[in-house]
Amino acid sequence: MKKNKCVCSSLAKKCLFALAFCFMIGIGILGVEQENLPPANGVPELRLSFANNTINDVNNGSKHTVYTGVTVRGADIRKKIKASIKGRGNSTWLGKKKPYQLEFTGNVNILELGPSNKWILLSNEYDRTLLRNDFTFRLARDLGSRFVPKGKHVDLYADDVYQGNYYILPKLELSKSSVNLRGKDAVLMEIDCYADNEDNNDPYFVSDLYKTKIALKDSNSKSEEKENLEAFKASYDQFERDASEGKWAAVKSEIDVGSFVNYYLLSEYAENLDSTCTSFYLYRGGRDKKISAGPIWDHDSAYGNNTVGPTNLYNNPRKLWVYNANYTDDREWVNDTHILTDLMDIPEFRAEVEKKYREVFRYAIEKEINALPDRAEQLRKSAEADRHIVLERYKQSKTFDEKDIDTYDEALESFMEKLTQRKQLMDRIFLGRVTPDDGEHILKLGVSDSFKLTQLDNGFYVIENTRTGNALTGLEYEDRDYGDAMVTEEPWNGDEKQEWMFFDAGDGKVNLVLKYNNLFLQNDKKNGLKLTSFSIKAPETQEFELE
Repeated sequence: MKKNKCVCSSLAKKCLFALAFCFMIGIGILGVEQENLPPANGVPELRLSFANNTINDVNNGSKHTVYTGVTVRGADIRKKIKASIKGRGNSTWLGKKKPYQLEFTGNVNILELGPSNKWILLSNEYDRTLLRNDFTFRLARDLGSRFVPKGKHVDLYADDVYQGNYYILPKLELSKSSVNLRGKDAVLMEIDCYADNEDNNDPYFVSDLYKTKIALKDSNSKSEEKENLEAFKASYDQFERDASEGKWAAVKSEIDVGSFVNYYLLSEYAENLDSTCTSFYLYRGGRDKKISAGPIWDHDSAYGNNTVGPTNLYNNPRKLWVYNANYTDDREWVNDTHILTDLMDIPEFRAEVEKKYREVFRYAIEKEINALPDRAEQLRKSAEADRHIVLERYKQSKTFDEKDIDTYDEALESFMEKLTQRKQLMDRIFLGRVTPDDGEHILKLGVSDSFKLTQLDNGFYVIENTRTGNALTGLEYEDRDYGDAMVTEEPWNGDEKQEWMFFDAGDGKVNLVLKYNNLFLQNDKKNGLKLTSFSIKAPETQEFELE
């Protein structure tokens, strides 16, 4: 019995040793496997480790404070790399999910987006779908725009604590991986209404005509930044004057027309809240080169995603925003640039816009809309985790109502609906313009049938009642919430409220659109003629016979 007991004891020890060995091996194997496990939410993970501070220090400090001693790994970064981190952004820096800038000592190629030493982490806090910026960048590439940013979604962790889904991309600057201009006097500029804020440090100038603030973001010649800024101001001031006066020959010698066509189409389709006041980038390869618009940037508050101010004019996909920003933008702190409106009032520029929309842009829109569901599905799990983080932060500050947050499916459906409605408006505006001959016409508006049409040099029409001699005139907004306005007749006085465009509505009928606010004329059964947004549900109320 003693012998058997000894044998059993020996076997037990061997088994325990074997189990322990296997367990140790298992831990090792598990450890190796953990490094190669797929990301928890289906998107690459970027992990930051802080040696001297925490992510909360960054979030609660100035966006200009640089924090060193940060180690970065993940997102295809195989070895831990040292970096610094700081905040960035204007309104987005005021949110609960902060945007950041990472800076490495040398170039790093993250997720095959190209080598760069400065990387931006866009928070996309205001975009429930997380897709608006990426969608716009894809559209810009479809249009053939230059230097369009390329980015990818990542899940960000700081000291192993999840921070949310971020969109990582190289910083906009003069470099091989961003705006690749090699001229000694090349500059990257930004139209930025916040340029004079205390926390913005970039040198800037104010344009002569419209008092637009334009900041110098980067220059190839650091020793001649002042001279390059002054040279750019002189060129821009001349361009601004020529555009306001409709001097097409001068304008096309001063700017890269195609880049401004693309910028206008992208910004107008996106109904981008910021496109006329900030994040409007310009670049020039040298003092003797033309001014170009771009790269496109910052669309998390676009596509009807923001209702800043007392009205919801920014949230209406059935009216033009960029063209009318100077009339409809009631943000008192914003000085919108008029430059895109002035360009669109030049018939030759508008013709270029219509041509690009007809031949390229409308097909690009369809392509990118069709691809959205698959891209959204890839982000779904990360988006839900992201929203949980943001909600918790707002709950803690008691500044947010969870009832106002849609599910991811609802947010995606709303986004796609706005994209489709926006395209319907753009199709009518940029595909269907008609130019009736001058003279008397039968135009059945209800108030009268006989009107005299006179086309102006800018391509718009004056519509005069042949009986009264007065011109059809739009009034100021009656209802700021919806942007509706009434219509009357007044003597012709050269005002934009008396200048009209015609668009083909089919079956011998036309739509009439007022230049002043780009609203559509509608026959309201209760109130008579009025101006309102493009109608999708009752288009016949905005269609009039023209003979």
